[in-house]
This record gives sequence, structure tokens and C-alpha cells, in this order.
Amino acid sequence: MSIQIASQQRSRHLRGIVAASATVLALLLASCTGKPSLEGKYQDPNGATIEFIKGGTAIFAGSGKQYEFSWELLGDGRFKLTPWSDVTFLGSSAPQICNYRFNDNGTLYLSGCPLTRNVTLSRI
Repeated sequence: MSIQIASQQRSRHLRGIVAASATVLALLLASCTGKPSLEGKYQDPNGATIEFIKGGTAIFAGSGKQYEFSWELLGDGRFKLTPWSDVTFLGSSAPQICNYRFNDNGTLYLSGCPLTRNVTLSRI
């Protein structure tokens, strides 16, 4: 009788471990969207860089100058770039709505706003 009770307790214990493991796995999978993050630093073919920093700051550096923007994802492959108050970029301090997509080879393609002008960037 005691062997049967011990066996039942082990079975319940194992079921509990399996259930807990399945829950943890489900939570981990739910937290992963599978989509690449825009956050990171990228470089265009001419050597200019743009870095999207977590928290909403973007830094564009090229031709010996650096410009700072706020950035915000809008969904549907779009983001908004807003120059900081002391920044005029390409003659404008107005916010820009830009398009983005990640290509199969891992590069980032930006288009639709004066800053990006249809450019493919590599993550660095």
C-alpha cells in the first residue's frame, strides 16, 4: 500500500513539474514576437549612422555632424521622428513619418521621409 501511495505522490509531483514547465515555456513564447526590433545602430553605404535607443531617442551622425531626434513606433511599418528643439534637419524642424521594413538578409530599409530617402542600412 505504501509503495502505491509513494508512486501516486511521485506521479502528482511529476505532473506538477511538467505543468509548471509548460507554463514557463508558454510565457517565454508569448513574450517573443519574432519580429526584429528597430532598436540598435545602423549604417548606410556612405558611412552615416542612425541609432534607435530604447526609450525613444534617435541619433543620426554623418558628414561630421550629429542630430538628435525622438522616435516613436506607429505600427504598420511606420515610425515618427521628431527633431529635438535645437535641431533643424534638411531645413525643417517638423516631425517626419517614416516607413521601415526588415529585409530577408537582416538589413533595414527606410523610406518615405526626408531623413531616410529610401536607404538600406546594415546593423552594426
